[in-house]
Amino acid sequence: MSILLLALICAQPPAALTAVRQVELDQLAARVATDLRNPVEYRFHEDKQAERFGYALRLATVWPRPESREPLLAILASDDLPKIGTAAIGLLNYDDPAISAKVAQMTDDDRLFFAGCLGERVGDSVARAIKRHTEGFEFPIVAGRLLPEENTKSSPADAPGIMTVPRAIAALRDDELTIRLQAFVWLMRFGIVLDVQPLLEAWPQMTDAEREQSIGYSDEAPSIGAESLRRALEHVLESDPPKGPKASALLVHRLAWLSSDHAHDAAVALLTQWPHAPVPVERSFLNQWSYALRGLIRVSQPADAELAYGWIAGSFEPLRHGGFGMLAAMDDERAVETVIAYMEDSSEPRPILTLVNPIDILASREWPDNEVHWRYIRAIQGMLNRPDDPGRRNYKCGYPTSALIDTANAMTQVYHGDNGVMIPSGTNQIEVARTIRQFNGWVEEHDPRRMPRLRTPSTE
Repeated sequence: MSILLLALICAQPPAALTAVRQVELDQLAARVATDLRNPVEYRFHEDKQAERFGYALRLATVWPRPESREPLLAILASDDLPKIGTAAIGLLNYDDPAISAKVAQMTDDDRLFFAGCLGERVGDSVARAIKRHTEGFEFPIVAGRLLPEENTKSSPADAPGIMTVPRAIAALRDDELTIRLQAFVWLMRFGIVLDVQPLLEAWPQMTDAEREQSIGYSDEAPSIGAESLRRALEHVLESDPPKGPKASALLVHRLAWLSSDHAHDAAVALLTQWPHAPVPVERSFLNQWSYALRGLIRVSQPADAELAYGWIAGSFEPLRHGGFGMLAAMDDERAVETVIAYMEDSSEPRPILTLVNPIDILASREWPDNEVHWRYIRAIQGMLNRPDDPGRRNYKCGYPTSALIDTANAMTQVYHGDNGVMIPSGTNQIEVARTIRQFNGWVEEHDPRRMPRLRTPSTE
């Protein structure tokens, strides 16, 4: 089947988008407005409530829907200082003179907020929002490219202008393929897939670098159009797969989070090449192999346990540690015992493959078996109540104490205190000890086995 023929099957003509997707868009707008009315501070890694609110705020800043107007005005008038500038961006998109006047008044706000160690006036953040809105933004046409090269060194907050959902939807009907493709990619990054035809039409013409951009990295399926995106990506995997390892890994990872039946075997095939491949240019934990491995972990099957044990017994260290990550996603007795023994062994080196470490998998996975869930909670509790590793302050069992606290928070979806946060002088030992005591108390209260309270290690 040709790419263009599949496009006709996967997507309806752009002119029919409104009729087909309007109900889904209306439902999504209603969810966004509801989540905006329940602000949640980001408290720890994998904080599901905060992630829902963050997505709602991010989408509301580029989608001037009537449902979001009042919630955004409430944030603008609130004491939630870091979010006021973001709300201002969204409110300016309504092009309402009365609302724009309220936003302009906020430039006189001298209150300070901090992002890490850096402070900023509320008024300055609002002034920057006004400047971006005034500059405007259009999808560019760049000679020799279907997608403009991304500037990964600049902050999105410094990008000129603002695109909006309505304008991007309109751009899906543009005569220029590059504009339609940019609109598709932009909307997909906000969880909206309305028409996969631009992707399928452009795919044969794209370089692998452009394919990487068009696929993107996300641990979430789109809010709208996930099924169409899955079918389209399955087709390109079978008919015209990427040649480069990073684009291939991103494709496998994206398919895994779309629950594709094709993701598993494609990930295994890709990972068998790893021990024989050149060292990736990207030396960070987000290289092509960790994309593929995290994808495989997402769709792992019981039979993959033997694959993981084979990796663990092998001599290729990255796959060996990835094997423990894959076992952390499984619930059988041997896998649980193997992972807990690995985590508790402080002599084990902890690799940089952050997204596939067992503690990261435990923080993000689902828990169909409550007993397995509690065994891991108790294991993390036991690790937190150990003394610091010899010669390594703020480390327990080879892990940063703050990372273990993050995992405890994520596994319980409860914020157990101060999270071991970093302050300019270092990790605050008193706050860490207090957080661990609070976690111990929570476990004692909620553990089905009613474990006795563990003694918190001394901070001296």
